[in-house]
Amino acid sequence: MNSSEQDPRIRSVVIVGGGTAGWMTAAALVQHFRGSPVSITVVESSDIGTIGVGEATIPTIRRFYAQLGLGDAELMAATEATCKLGIRFQDWSGPGSDFIHPFGLYGQELKGIGFHHYWLKARQAGDPAPLADYSLGASLARCGRFTTPSRNPPSTLSVFDWALHLDAGLFAQRLRRYAEEGGCTRIDGRIGEVRLRDDGFVEALALSDGRVVEGDLFVDCSGFR
Repeated sequence: MNSSEQDPRIRSVVIVGGGTAGWMTAAALVQHFRGSPVSITVVESSDIGTIGVGEATIPTIRRFYAQLGLGDAELMAATEATCKLGIRFQDWSGPGSDFIHPFGLYGQELKGIGFHHYWLKARQAGDPAPLADYSLGASLARCGRFTTPSRNPPSTLSVFDWALHLDAGLFAQRLRRYAEEGGCTRIDGRIGEVRLRDDGFVEALALSDGRVVEGDLFVDCSGFR
Protein backbone atom coordinates (compact mmCIF):
# COMPACT_ATOMS: atom_id res chain seq x y z
CA MET A 1 0.00 0.00 0.00
CA ASN A 2 1.29 3.46 -0.89
CA SER A 3 -1.35 5.98 0.20
CA SER A 4 -0.38 9.42 1.38
CA GLU A 5 -1.61 10.73 4.71
CA GLN A 6 -3.28 13.65 2.93
CA ASP A 7 -5.30 11.44 0.55
CA PRO A 8 -5.63 7.79 1.63
CA ARG A 9 -7.96 6.89 -1.23
CA ILE A 10 -6.82 4.11 -3.55
CA ARG A 11 -6.30 5.37 -7.07
CA SER A 12 -4.01 2.70 -8.50
CA VAL A 13 -4.06 -1.08 -8.08
CA VAL A 14 -1.10 -3.21 -9.16
CA ILE A 15 -1.62 -6.96 -9.61
CA VAL A 16 1.51 -9.10 -9.48
CA GLY A 17 1.20 -12.12 -11.75
CA GLY A 18 -1.15 -13.03 -14.56
CA GLY A 19 -2.64 -16.47 -15.14
CA THR A 20 -6.17 -17.23 -14.07
CA ALA A 21 -5.74 -15.65 -10.62
CA GLY A 22 -4.22 -12.42 -11.88
CA TRP A 23 -6.58 -11.87 -14.79
CA MET A 24 -9.66 -12.87 -12.82
CA THR A 25 -8.67 -10.23 -10.28
CA ALA A 26 -8.02 -7.67 -12.99
CA ALA A 27 -11.31 -8.36 -14.75
CA ALA A 28 -13.28 -8.13 -11.50
CA LEU A 29 -11.62 -4.85 -10.52
CA VAL A 30 -12.09 -3.36 -13.99
CA GLN A 31 -15.79 -4.18 -13.74
CA HIS A 32 -16.09 -2.83 -10.20
CA PHE A 33 -14.22 0.43 -10.84
CA ARG A 34 -15.59 1.04 -14.33
CA GLY A 35 -16.07 4.77 -14.86
CA SER A 36 -13.91 5.70 -11.85
CA PRO A 37 -10.38 7.19 -11.82
CA VAL A 38 -8.89 4.02 -10.31
CA SER A 39 -6.24 2.47 -12.58
CA ILE A 40 -5.61 -1.28 -12.78
CA THR A 41 -2.20 -2.66 -13.79
CA VAL A 42 -1.05 -6.26 -14.18
CA VAL A 43 2.67 -7.03 -14.01
CA GLU A 44 3.58 -10.39 -15.50
CA SER A 45 6.44 -11.92 -17.44
CA SER A 46 6.04 -13.47 -20.88
CA ASP A 47 9.05 -15.63 -19.98
CA ILE A 48 6.95 -17.34 -17.32
CA GLY A 49 3.63 -17.44 -19.15
CA THR A 50 0.48 -19.33 -18.21
CA ILE A 51 0.30 -23.09 -17.97
CA GLY A 52 -2.35 -24.24 -20.44
CA VAL A 53 -3.86 -27.14 -18.56
CA GLY A 54 -7.37 -28.30 -17.83
CA GLU A 55 -8.84 -26.57 -14.83
CA ALA A 56 -11.83 -27.84 -12.89
CA THR A 57 -14.23 -25.25 -11.50
CA ILE A 58 -17.31 -25.09 -9.27
CA PRO A 59 -20.62 -23.34 -10.10
CA THR A 60 -19.53 -20.00 -8.68
CA ILE A 61 -17.25 -19.56 -11.71
CA ARG A 62 -20.34 -19.09 -13.86
CA ARG A 63 -21.69 -16.44 -11.54
CA PHE A 64 -18.30 -14.73 -11.66
CA TYR A 65 -18.13 -14.32 -15.42
CA ALA A 66 -21.86 -13.53 -15.60
CA GLN A 67 -21.12 -10.44 -13.49
CA LEU A 68 -18.67 -9.45 -16.20
CA GLY A 69 -21.43 -9.74 -18.78
CA LEU A 70 -20.00 -12.92 -20.33
CA GLY A 71 -22.33 -15.79 -21.21
CA ASP A 72 -21.93 -19.55 -20.90
CA ALA A 73 -21.81 -20.20 -24.65
CA GLU A 74 -19.16 -17.53 -25.24
CA LEU A 75 -16.96 -18.71 -22.38
CA MET A 76 -17.24 -22.36 -23.34
CA ALA A 77 -16.23 -21.61 -26.92
CA ALA A 78 -13.36 -19.35 -25.86
CA THR A 79 -11.93 -21.84 -23.36
CA GLU A 80 -12.79 -25.13 -25.11
CA ALA A 81 -14.80 -26.06 -22.04
CA THR A 82 -17.03 -29.00 -21.22
CA CYS A 83 -19.86 -29.19 -18.71
CA LYS A 84 -19.24 -30.43 -15.18
CA LEU A 85 -21.97 -31.73 -12.86
CA GLY A 86 -19.86 -32.61 -9.84
CA ILE A 87 -16.59 -33.99 -8.50
CA ARG A 88 -15.80 -37.69 -8.59
CA PHE A 89 -13.70 -39.29 -5.86
CA GLN A 90 -12.37 -42.72 -6.76
CA ASP A 91 -10.52 -44.82 -4.15
CA TRP A 92 -10.79 -41.82 -1.82
CA SER A 93 -11.93 -43.63 1.33
CA GLY A 94 -10.34 -46.91 0.29
CA PRO A 95 -9.64 -49.16 -2.71
CA GLY A 96 -12.76 -49.59 -4.83
CA SER A 97 -14.67 -46.68 -3.33
CA ASP A 98 -16.39 -44.38 -5.80
CA PHE A 99 -18.29 -41.24 -4.83
CA ILE A 100 -19.67 -38.30 -6.80
CA HIS A 101 -20.06 -35.00 -5.00
CA PRO A 102 -22.76 -33.32 -7.13
CA PHE A 103 -23.47 -29.64 -7.55
CA GLY A 104 -26.97 -29.39 -6.16
CA LEU A 105 -29.37 -31.05 -3.78
CA TYR A 106 -29.70 -34.58 -2.45
CA GLY A 107 -33.40 -35.40 -2.36
CA GLN A 108 -35.77 -32.89 -0.81
CA GLU A 109 -36.24 -31.56 2.68
CA LEU A 110 -39.38 -33.04 4.27
CA LYS A 111 -41.31 -31.33 7.08
CA GLY A 112 -38.32 -29.14 7.85
CA ILE A 113 -35.96 -32.10 8.21
CA GLY A 114 -32.93 -32.42 5.93
CA PHE A 115 -33.07 -35.31 3.46
CA HIS A 116 -29.82 -36.82 4.69
CA HIS A 117 -31.51 -37.67 8.00
CA TYR A 118 -34.07 -39.81 6.18
CA TRP A 119 -31.32 -41.41 4.14
CA LEU A 120 -29.32 -42.28 7.26
CA LYS A 121 -32.40 -43.79 8.90
CA ALA A 122 -33.06 -45.90 5.80
CA ARG A 123 -29.40 -46.90 5.78
CA GLN A 124 -29.64 -48.11 9.36
CA ALA A 125 -32.73 -50.10 8.38
CA GLY A 126 -30.76 -51.93 5.70
CA ASP A 127 -31.34 -49.84 2.55
CA PRO A 128 -28.02 -50.07 0.62
CA ALA A 129 -28.77 -47.23 -1.84
CA PRO A 130 -25.88 -44.71 -1.86
CA LEU A 131 -26.67 -41.08 -1.18
CA ALA A 132 -25.73 -40.12 -4.75
CA ASP A 133 -28.71 -42.14 -6.04
CA TYR A 134 -30.91 -39.37 -4.69
CA SER A 135 -29.07 -36.65 -6.59
CA LEU A 136 -30.23 -35.74 -10.10
CA GLY A 137 -26.85 -34.17 -10.86
CA ALA A 138 -24.94 -37.31 -9.84
CA SER A 139 -27.33 -39.52 -11.81
CA LEU A 140 -26.91 -37.40 -14.94
CA ALA A 141 -23.13 -37.54 -14.57
CA ARG A 142 -23.07 -41.34 -14.23
CA CYS A 143 -25.27 -41.66 -17.33
CA GLY A 144 -23.12 -39.23 -19.31
CA ARG A 145 -26.07 -36.91 -19.88
CA PHE A 146 -26.51 -33.16 -19.46
CA THR A 147 -29.17 -30.51 -19.63
CA THR A 148 -29.24 -26.99 -18.26
CA PRO A 149 -31.12 -26.62 -14.97
CA SER A 150 -34.59 -25.12 -14.95
CA ARG A 151 -35.04 -21.65 -13.48
CA ASN A 152 -38.50 -22.65 -12.26
CA PRO A 153 -38.08 -23.64 -8.57
CA PRO A 154 -40.92 -26.23 -8.52
CA SER A 155 -39.33 -28.09 -11.44
CA THR A 156 -37.42 -31.30 -10.77
CA LEU A 157 -34.73 -29.94 -13.09
CA SER A 158 -34.05 -27.01 -10.75
CA VAL A 159 -32.31 -29.07 -8.06
CA PHE A 160 -28.86 -29.32 -9.64
CA ASP A 161 -26.17 -26.91 -10.82
CA TRP A 162 -23.17 -27.11 -13.13
CA ALA A 163 -19.70 -25.74 -13.74
CA LEU A 164 -16.97 -26.09 -16.36
CA HIS A 165 -13.83 -28.02 -17.16
CA LEU A 166 -11.82 -25.46 -19.11
CA ASP A 167 -8.38 -24.66 -20.48
CA ALA A 168 -6.71 -22.42 -17.90
CA GLY A 169 -4.51 -20.71 -20.47
CA LEU A 170 -7.42 -19.85 -22.75
CA PHE A 171 -9.47 -18.66 -19.77
CA ALA A 172 -6.67 -16.29 -18.75
CA GLN A 173 -6.44 -15.00 -22.33
CA ARG A 174 -10.17 -14.25 -22.48
CA LEU A 175 -10.11 -12.44 -19.14
CA ARG A 176 -7.02 -10.51 -20.18
CA ARG A 177 -8.82 -9.29 -23.30
CA TYR A 178 -11.81 -8.27 -21.18
CA ALA A 179 -9.62 -6.42 -18.68
CA GLU A 180 -7.53 -4.63 -21.30
CA GLU A 181 -10.64 -3.58 -23.22
CA GLY A 182 -11.85 -2.09 -19.94
CA GLY A 183 -8.69 -0.01 -19.49
CA CYS A 184 -6.35 -2.35 -17.60
CA THR A 185 -2.64 -1.87 -18.36
CA ARG A 186 -0.31 -4.84 -18.74
CA ILE A 187 3.40 -4.51 -17.99
CA ASP A 188 5.64 -7.30 -19.22
CA GLY A 189 8.59 -7.77 -16.90
CA ARG A 190 10.20 -9.68 -14.07
CA ILE A 191 10.19 -8.29 -10.55
CA GLY A 192 13.66 -7.75 -9.19
CA GLU A 193 12.81 -6.10 -5.88
CA VAL A 194 9.79 -5.25 -3.75
CA ARG A 195 10.29 -1.87 -2.13
CA LEU A 196 8.72 -1.29 1.25
CA ARG A 197 7.92 1.83 3.21
CA ASP A 198 9.13 2.30 6.77
CA ASP A 199 5.82 0.94 8.07
CA GLY A 200 6.21 -2.30 6.08
CA PHE A 201 3.66 -1.60 3.35
CA VAL A 202 4.63 -2.11 -0.29
CA GLU A 203 5.60 1.14 -1.97
CA ALA A 204 6.75 0.02 -5.43
CA LEU A 205 8.02 -2.83 -7.57
CA ALA A 206 11.46 -2.55 -9.14
CA LEU A 207 11.60 -4.60 -12.33
CA SER A 208 14.74 -6.38 -13.47
CA ASP A 209 15.14 -3.97 -16.41
CA GLY A 210 15.16 -0.91 -14.14
CA ARG A 211 11.54 0.18 -14.47
CA VAL A 212 9.67 1.04 -11.28
CA VAL A 213 5.95 0.38 -10.84
CA GLU A 214 4.25 2.33 -8.07
CA GLY A 215 0.75 1.84 -6.71
CA ASP A 216 -1.60 2.41 -3.81
CA LEU A 217 -2.69 -1.23 -3.46
CA PHE A 218 -0.72 -4.33 -4.48
CA VAL A 219 -2.38 -7.72 -5.03
CA ASP A 220 -0.12 -10.79 -5.06
CA CYS A 221 -1.25 -13.33 -7.67
CA SER A 222 2.23 -14.69 -8.31
CA GLY A 223 1.46 -18.14 -6.93
CA PHE A 224 4.48 -20.14 -5.82
CA ARG A 225 6.93 -17.70 -7.35
